[in-house]
Amino acid sequence: MPLTLSAIAVTLATHVCGAPGCPDAAPWPAPMRTVEAAGRLVSPHLPQARIAVPDSAVYAGGRRWALYDAVDAEMHLFVEAGEDRVVDRLYWIQFEAYLPSLPEAGYDFHLSDLEQRQLGDTNFFVRARFGEGASDVPQAGSDNAMMRAVLDEAGYTLPAETINATMKHVLDPDNPREELMIIYIEDLAPTGASMVDIIEAGLDSALWEGLSQGVLDLTEAMDAWIEGMKDVIAPMVVLLLAWALGDVLGKAGAADFIAGSLDTSLPKWALPALVSLIAHLISYACGSSFG
Repeated sequence: MPLTLSAIAVTLATHVCGAPGCPDAAPWPAPMRTVEAAGRLVSPHLPQARIAVPDSAVYAGGRRWALYDAVDAEMHLFVEAGEDRVVDRLYWIQFEAYLPSLPEAGYDFHLSDLEQRQLGDTNFFVRARFGEGASDVPQAGSDNAMMRAVLDEAGYTLPAETINATMKHVLDPDNPREELMIIYIEDLAPTGASMVDIIEAGLDSALWEGLSQGVLDLTEAMDAWIEGMKDVIAPMVVLLLAWALGDVLGKAGAADFIAGSLDTSLPKWALPALVSLIAHLISYACGSSFG
């Protein structure tokens, strides 16, 4: 994903979280990243990036805390849900960095044999999983517990069973102390399968292969959307400039001036050749027909 530069000051704040499973409230720096528009999360550093989720997703909230007193973790959640407030799709974006008190700690998932895929211009290690949703009891103090607490505060609940794709990117493989994690979670029910079906069929079955690859393919779909947007930006700019130029010339009366000038000084037989020459010159200048 194209990276963008930004400068955002870090402000100290106290986050009070009264939902079940939420870690004890304590003074902690406010989130460094900001949601600038619907589905747009801006990160000033670690990494410098602009992350977009579908416009249909609603921002449910964010939190920054010391995960297990070892990691500076910052979470942002976007959801798609119906009127019942049960999550259909969840976009969980999390930035992590080991605290200075643990100078030797680091991530090692980039040394594994996990599948890798591209999201924008960035390489991610990916893994598909399934599990319980609303009824699951996460480990106290975990990021899973924090995610559920944030959803609960926003009035959302997870579906009974879910399938998800976890995507992780280590910022510096030579000093793997920071990571970007994106987790996509969706309701398993619309797939027509259940956890029992998957367990009985096995993880090497065609059922799980199809479900897991389907959820992992979302990374490629997002990449295609990003690359597709790049392809149409240049033509859009050309069209906008053409419309602007046409509007300016119209208001300046250029058409009447040219018509009046040519009416008395240009032979009628030369008009087609002149129009063709001008069209060729313009086409050559913008590269639309002559490369």
